[in-house]
Amino acid sequence: MEKNPVEIGYPPGTQPTPAEVQEANRSIRRLRPAVDATRAEVARAAGAIRDTLGSTAATVRSSAQDRAAELVAYTRQRPATALMMATGLGLLAGVSLVMGSRSGIGGRGAWLPRRSPRRGVVNRLTGLSWTGVPDWIRR
Repeated sequence: MEKNPVEIGYPPGTQPTPAEVQEANRSIRRLRPAVDATRAEVARAAGAIRDTLGSTAATVRSSAQDRAAELVAYTRQRPATALMMATGLGLLAGVSLVMGSRSGIGGRGAWLPRRSPRRGVVNRLTGLSWTGVPDWIRR
């Protein structure tokens, strides 16, 4: 694995001496066992991670199946209680979805109705039909 002068760190216009090139190549060869050992360690760690993730997935899968079986058994034993729990959970989910959909980007209180911009007293009174202000004044 020979290196050219640019890869060693010399500018393209200058040439290193043959001894400098030989020393650079020698240092690269000395690092090869460390690189190989690091690659082997990384491969071993990747295998261990793969095995751990596989066993974790199997555990979660069996746990989910166990919880589903427990839920079905509970529903068969106490159907009224299970129905009330499902209703409450659905209500909470619905309220949270409504609040989340109305929150908007504005943040602070955006789920509340928006206030109209402030108008003067005369504008407010002329906009109301019950104040007794005639139509020809409001125009």
